[in-house]
Amino acid sequence: MDRWQEKENREFLRAGTIAAAALNPYRKSHSKAITAADIFNLPKPPKLPLTKRQLIANADKVFSIVNARARKQAQKKKKESA
Repeated sequence: MDRWQEKENREFLRAGTIAAAALNPYRKSHSKAITAADIFNLPKPPKLPLTKRQLIANADKVFSIVNARARKQAQKKKKESA
């Protein structure tokens, strides 16, 4: 993206932030908060790739869930066979 477009997006973001701050108190309590990107329909920034530390943390979460389920099933089988 060229510098001019980046400058334009920053200006839209500033104006959208003000508009969102003015509109959010009047939204219904169960609705999602309005953001500057919602007002001007700005493109979302690309997601950065996950770092090695984040990938390992995500894998640890998944495997801890899988291991917990496997332990529960093993305990259940033990109880049934006893």
